[in-house]
Amino acid sequence: MRMNRPIPEKAFQAVKEEFSWIAEGGVIRQMEATPQEVQDKDVVSMARIGLRYTPKGFADLRGLIDAINVF
Repeated sequence: MRMNRPIPEKAFQAVKEEFSWIAEGGVIRQMEATPQEVQDKDVVSMARIGLRYTPKGFADLRGLIDAINVF
């Protein structure tokens, strides 16, 4: 997911704790653009959150998006 700005680390830890259950292995991370995005010049300046979504229903994913949008 792309964001206009990164989430402060302390707040991001809280988001991770609340929503880790929807990510494969519980892994959610703030990250840089992937090599493919850099190669494609695909909005590389934007902050990103990466996770492998474990489908549990889109309402659960929407909760994560809403929590991120607070920042």
